[in-house]
Amino acid sequence: MTDTELDSVRKITPAIASEYLQHLHTTLDIRMALQMGICPFGFAEQKTGSRRWTYHIDNARLKAYRRGEFPMMGAPDAGV
Repeated sequence: MTDTELDSVRKITPAIASEYLQHLHTTLDIRMALQMGICPFGFAEQKTGSRRWTYHIDNARLKAYRRGEFPMMGAPDAGV
């Protein structure tokens, strides 16, 4: 996926982010990092009393991450 293709996406999901990052991180890794607050390009919110999460991924920060402008995100299970 190119930058131009990413720009045409209305809402970037963890699956789209994984595809854009050329599967450097799995969709599950991205979801977990967002939920844990260790993802440099977004965050997740859990509705009160619910098990569902809403993911917020910033287009510009995701692009910067792919260009190497942020430290690499470790696997969430590694505690990084």
